[in-house]
Amino acid sequence: MPPDASKRSATARAGARGLHDSFYAATDPDLPDEERQRQAEQARSTFYRGRARMGAHARNARATSRAAITQGARDALFRKYYDATDPDLPEEERQRQAKSKESEFMQGIALRRETARKRAAIAMNNLTEAEAQAAAFDADAV
Repeated sequence: MPPDASKRSATARAGARGLHDSFYAATDPDLPDEERQRQAEQARSTFYRGRARMGAHARNARATSRAAITQGARDALFRKYYDATDPDLPEEERQRQAKSKESEFMQGIALRRETARKRAAIAMNNLTEAEAQAAAFDADAV
């Protein structure tokens, strides 16, 4: 390791902190600290989401098709399940079992996604009801 490697990593860390601090510095100093932290975090996440989208567009521009982008990952997943099958089985049976296990995995993902969406919808509905009750309460107070 070069003698100045630790200095570079410390400098890199300081640069990252500087970027994060700049989001906080860009907020209104008259706001309470909690609100400034929230706004800075929102600006950070927007910034990094934008960078991620740019990277995705760059990757998609280089790819021949959408399927080509994820082909390596799909092959690795199939290989994982294929390697877990009994090597004494015929080739066709091993491939069938691997494909079935892969389908089971994908169905599990779909189930968890659907459950999360339902929970989010329920939470949003509860939030809307709470806001309506608060508005009614405020109207009654006036």
